Amino acid sequence: MKKTEPNPQFGILLRHMRIRAGLTQTQLAVFAQYDPSLISLVEKGKRLPNYFVLVHRIIPHLAPHNSPDDIQKLLGLAWRF
Repeated sequence: MKKTEPNPQFGILLRHMRIRAGLTQTQLAVFAQYDPSLISLVEKGKRLPNYFVLVHRIIPHLAPHNSPDDIQKLLGLAWRF
């Protein structure tokens, strides 16, 4: 896998964190200002969200319901070099 390709583990973790937060894909999409189909692609490991969107629009809605370790892991999996 190239470093610029999505990491499937990111999508799996995001899905678990979204569910723990009690959010649907549609609700998370509204917060991210994305189409719900894009959230689906992210969770399937086919896309990565924009890092700014992840940090400022997605994580604030996941953080209260997920551990700081999971947040850091998610950020690490999303970082592209």
